[in-house]
Amino acid sequence: MPKASPQATLQAVVALGSAPPSQACPFVAVARHVISSRTADEALLAVHAAHPELVVVRETFPREAALEFLQQLRTAAPGHPVVVLTDRPDVDEAIMFIRHGATDYVAATPVGDAMERVLRAARRSARPEGRPEYFAPECPADVPIVGRSEAMRQTLKTIALVAESGCNPALVVGETGTGKELAARAIHAIRGGSEDNFVAVNCAALNANLLESELFGHVKGAFTGADGPKKGLFELAGTGSILLDEVSEIPVELQAKLLRVLQDRTFRRVGGTETIPCRASILASSNRDLAAEVQAGRFRRDLYYRLAVFPVELPPLRTAGAATTCRCWPSISSRCVPFPAPAASRA
Repeated sequence: MPKASPQATLQAVVALGSAPPSQACPFVAVARHVISSRTADEALLAVHAAHPELVVVRETFPREAALEFLQQLRTAAPGHPVVVLTDRPDVDEAIMFIRHGATDYVAATPVGDAMERVLRAARRSARPEGRPEYFAPECPADVPIVGRSEAMRQTLKTIALVAESGCNPALVVGETGTGKELAARAIHAIRGGSEDNFVAVNCAALNANLLESELFGHVKGAFTGADGPKKGLFELAGTGSILLDEVSEIPVELQAKLLRVLQDRTFRRVGGTETIPCRASILASSNRDLAAEVQAGRFRRDLYYRLAVFPVELPPLRTAGAATTCRCWPSISSRCVPFPAPAASRA
């Protein structure tokens, strides 16, 4: 077994399909003990024996066998974070591995550059001491989403994958009340945006003119009542994130201007000529079927394809089962005020 680095922060890692100990092992930098397994059966035995904080599947292991291993691991030893490392990242492969139980799908070129992401995946999946049971193990500590149903766990994995992939823009879809803004805030937080701005705008609440001014800002005299210049939300978001809530409600005439921002990452204030760079992550949410909106002619097809690169789909509450109670309980418990028991009545 290779000697661990003094900087190692994990006790044990089981690596399926990784290089044998006689070769340079990239996981030595993050773990005291690296157990290399050539077969899925060896890896399962190692997981039961060593209780690793992380299981790594390398792309050198056959894909179909890796998917079968993920299902076996989820049944035999649930709760272990699994990271798939690949030198040839592919969105469809990522979705497939996540749906089969992988915690993360990391582009590793070379492998050493992905070690910090591997560590983050392990920390994200480990539940801190004393953490309430209504949080799923896949939920980062700073993300206010709860729920332990299988659907919610898969959603949390997808959120983490989208966040760490740097996908920009990112789309969150789901019915009313499923927590689309929470999911957007989760993407923002996982990307390390706790110190950056998060701004949100309800696109359904404003008419076209007001929404245009709110998003892009305006210069003095751009329209009646524009007594001075105003920065828009794209500008105020800085290097943080902007959420276009209910993006399907943006008027068609304004959708073309939004598309230009997504394509060129620049914009102009209303009435202005200066080109301003957009440095923010653009997040969008909708409770409508955007593909159906495209077919109905209410949403631009090119804008839809720009947004729906890797959508996060939130499960409806009616199918979430116990997750509904889990989502409600933290809110209820945080608002309950303890009252002393009533004194016993005197005879």
